[in-house]
Formats: sequence, C-alpha cells, structure tokens
Amino acid sequence: MVGEESEEKKVKDDGIFKVTEIYMYVQQSPDGKESVVTILDDNIIMPCITASDKALPKLRKIAQAHVDKTHCKVALLHFTGREEMEVLEEILVKPVDQMMFDR
Repeated sequence: MVGEESEEKKVKDDGIFKVTEIYMYVQQSPDGKESVVTILDDNIIMPCITASDKALPKLRKIAQAHVDKTHCKVALLHFTGREEMEVLEEILVKPVDQMMFDR
C-alpha cells in the first residue's frame, strides 16, 4: 500500500508525533491546472490532505466521489521532507495603561 512507513517511524525519541510527510489528493483539470481536492461540510472547507497513511482509504473514497462528480482526473501526491519556513508564536500585548509606564 502507498505510505508503507509506519506511524512509529514518525514519532521522535521523545514520543512526540512529528509531521514528516504529507499525502494529498490533487485535481488535474483538462487545461493542466492543479488544485487540492476539498469537501464542504457544515460551511467548513476541508482539504483532502493527511500526514497519516492510515487516513488514505477514507480520503480515497472522497477523491473518487469527486472524480465521479467532476469527471476530472485526481492524483494522490506524496511529499516528504520537512522544512520549517516560519514559526508563529503568541504575541503578548500589554494593556494600554501598562504601556504608558514603560517609558
């Protein structure tokens, strides 16, 4: 099966799961443009993307339904490697009355 790497290999020595690969279903339109297959559920857009190969059978059913409805080709893509492009952290903002005393 696609994604033979076990979940154990994705867990670092400290026991924390780390995303090291991504699977996604991508629609290929007749003009060659690609877009991630998504589903709309309760006004929430959910892309068919997962970091776990265990979720692929469920996503495959969604992707096949998309193909049947749109008649567009859909491909399963597998991306490996990890590069942190940016890390966002909480920004603590002082209340206005406290900022006046920082001068």
